[in-house]
Amino acid sequence: MKNMEIERKFLIQKLPKGLDVIKSFEIKQGYITNILDSVEVRIREQGMVYYITIKQGSGMIRRENEVEITAGQFTLLWKITSQKRIVKTRKLIKLNSTTAEIDIYKGQNRGLIVAEVEFKTVSQAKKFIAPEWFGKEVTSDAKFKNKFLAK
Repeated sequence: MKNMEIERKFLIQKLPKGLDVIKSFEIKQGYITNILDSVEVRIREQGMVYYITIKQGSGMIRRENEVEITAGQFTLLWKITSQKRIVKTRKLIKLNSTTAEIDIYKGQNRGLIVAEVEFKTVSQAKKFIAPEWFGKEVTSDAKFKNKFLAK
């Protein structure tokens, strides 16, 4: 469990060839809270591991608490997330001294590719220079938050 998430998010038009992919996996995510709620509560299936996450705030710095749950708990909660779900493939890639999460969306968001980079400090986040192939930064653009993409 962690308390703060410091993250920047970028649109990707096209993935370059030869990325250093560390790991790739499927994510199913559903939202319990409504899109306009100030607190975000989501459940996630990532492989055979399940989580419930509560996020507060917006922009680059948000409060985040995540707890692992059982498959049974996930299945029970999944039922109440209909119409508020996303499915994506996440690729973890080595990016200089950090790791970027590349999300390739499926379903109603097919074609959307987003890169997220998490940092330990705000200073690191501000100093980060995105690679050329990263597109427009959408860190503070609410319409690119997963909870909005899930509707």
